[in-house]
Amino acid sequence: MDPSFSAESAWKIFEELTVNAHQTQQQVLQEILAQNLHTEYLSQFLSLDSDREDFKTKVPVVEYEDIKPYIQRIANGESSDILLAETVTAPLRDSQS
Repeated sequence: MDPSFSAESAWKIFEELTVNAHQTQQQVLQEILAQNLHTEYLSQFLSLDSDREDFKTKVPVVEYEDIKPYIQRIANGESSDILLAETVTAPLRDSQS
């Protein structure tokens, strides 16, 4: 174990990460939306000038089965911008699941 690492330093890191958790989460959501608003999936619910509040009120909470057809289309070779702006290079499943 690193001798400079202590319970006190761990607590300080934890505090830094959580003191503004709500603000950080809102900022991350806004960034994700800005990158992905043009996707086929989100464009069903949102316009290009949508914000976090629009997302919260207009995009339904879904389960895997709801988006499975979109994932299958990507797996079959269609562009990954159906669901997300980043290119999917390899569809992987978490071995923990």
